[in-house]
Amino acid sequence: MDPVERTAFSFWRRKKNLVITAFGTFVVGLATGGVSLYVFYKFRSAEILPTVVHDNTGKYIYVPRESQRPEMPRAIERFSTRVEKFRPEIFRPANLLQSTVDPLWRRQLIEEMTLHQWTDSEAYRISQKAFASPEIMVAVARSQNFNSKLLFKPPRLKQVYLKPSIKDELVRILTACPTGSVYSKLGRRRDKVLSLARKKDGLLSAFGVVNLVGLPDDIQVNRALLSGLSEFSEDAKCGAILREAGIIRVLHRIASEYNAGLTIEDYRYVSRILANVSAYALSEDLVEELSRSALLPLLAKWSSSPDLDLSLRAAKTLANLDLDPTPNQHVLYTSGVYLLYPLRRQRQDAVFDVVFVHGLRGSVLKTWRQNIRSLKELDHKEITMNEPYLYTQCWPKDWLSLDFPSSRIVAVDYETSFIQSTFLVPTENPESNEKSLGTPEANEGILKLRSIDMLQKLKLAGLGSRPILWISHSMGGILVKQMLLLNSLEANPSIVDMTVGCVFYSTPHTGSPFADQMAKYFRVSPEVQDLRINNPYLLQLQDSFLNLVAQQKYSLLSFGETLPDYRIITTRVVPIESSNPRVGKFVRLDDVTHLASCKPANPRSAMYLELVSFIRETLVKSTDRDRSKQAQPNT
Repeated sequence: MDPVERTAFSFWRRKKNLVITAFGTFVVGLATGGVSLYVFYKFRSAEILPTVVHDNTGKYIYVPRESQRPEMPRAIERFSTRVEKFRPEIFRPANLLQSTVDPLWRRQLIEEMTLHQWTDSEAYRISQKAFASPEIMVAVARSQNFNSKLLFKPPRLKQVYLKPSIKDELVRILTACPTGSVYSKLGRRRDKVLSLARKKDGLLSAFGVVNLVGLPDDIQVNRALLSGLSEFSEDAKCGAILREAGIIRVLHRIASEYNAGLTIEDYRYVSRILANVSAYALSEDLVEELSRSALLPLLAKWSSSPDLDLSLRAAKTLANLDLDPTPNQHVLYTSGVYLLYPLRRQRQDAVFDVVFVHGLRGSVLKTWRQNIRSLKELDHKEITMNEPYLYTQCWPKDWLSLDFPSSRIVAVDYETSFIQSTFLVPTENPESNEKSLGTPEANEGILKLRSIDMLQKLKLAGLGSRPILWISHSMGGILVKQMLLLNSLEANPSIVDMTVGCVFYSTPHTGSPFADQMAKYFRVSPEVQDLRINNPYLLQLQDSFLNLVAQQKYSLLSFGETLPDYRIITTRVVPIESSNPRVGKFVRLDDVTHLASCKPANPRSAMYLELVSFIRETLVKSTDRDRSKQAQPNT
């Protein structure tokens, strides 16, 4: 072999060894990587969630084997199709199947998930798995120790939904709302808002006044559209229409794209729409859509907001969406019914209900506030209390919940007016099969019609399944008495049977001179007409209610004002002879006007302590009565 051939042979021999070495290294690396991925996969699929064994030693939840779980073909099918979009080989949803079927397991799971302090990577993995179950997502958002990291970040909407502008989407949905004589007031509001949104030139601003600068910007127009939609959502039929028109998707876009430019007013409109839609169009699809959107973390955040309006509506929405089975049927907080406590999920169900009903021109946000004027007159050095606050926007929510943590506190809200009627009564239209809404006359008994509507809403909220305490102010006491009498005539008088006591703050049992003075000079609303002195309706209602109290052995506590409110009337709005039902205990409130008669100054004031003492005595008395009934032999 000549030198040239010998050199070429040596080169190819060295190259062959290099190729073999590289190939061997590749094979060894591939095998090592495969083994590492397999071990990693086994590790990630084995440890997922915290343990439900309360020994403070374990870190992860024990997941039963496939052979130990019941047959769940439907759940397995749902989860497998949903999680395939992510990383199915690492993020398996099998560990949530048991929690979906077993309510007790789910409660323990949610409690342990929220109690532990997770790292970012652990929280991300948990949120990946919880994303497969809308019920788990809602429960996490409503838990006591809410952790936003446990809620998976929602994906972006498809491009087809992003093409129309938000203003065009809101106009489209508002246009779909019904019009006509049934919704005449809402129809006028809608036409005004749509005219503003579609106006290309002019000087009208979002508030209907001359704007010399020019047309409002898109944010102002969107705010006006949201305001109109929030008013329409109060109606049950309109709430369902908004859901079908895609309001959740549009609100998701608003929360995602305009988050930095939204004000507290915008948040209120959004939360109001969500609260009503969650009550009137509740379904599993709605729960799934909301849990997949950016609205669920916002609702959880808003439920802890210092703004009372925002927090109560957000808490109501989460309570409606929480489909976790309870010993009783699922409750719905519809328009005008608010859950004051508990705003978060509790370990134990409530033992009794407390229902607050305000009076004429009142509201949940105004009637049950603290008496700040009396608080300023007191010497703070004389107040000895352990509460971390002296001021509250709603004393039933903040104070009564501390004294009675096993209660559920519900408040009713409705619109009233001195002059015009605000309650529309369904009347038959002879020319069509549809019902129209008309304004009732004074002799039609507007308070009775309001009570019927209010009673149906409270039944949907689950009232009647546990002992009930009614607390009312002014005209609210008339509505409470009427609701109890209406329920006593029904085939299943559960609310009457479960009622144990009533508290009346300045309730005009026989009428109010203020109503007489208003009717003398103005054409007053039907509510004011019904509250006139010695109105036959009030006198008959009081006699029937006293018979019901004697039959059911209710405990009563009444408060009466002693000072006139010179801003309204020169005499007491409700005199002592009208606020005293002459049954139960009556307390004269010294130096208190009508508006302040239901506003204690602090948790140690005599007015509030009297109420707390009455509630405790009433609950003990009702417990003893139930025990005596159970001890009696069946005849």
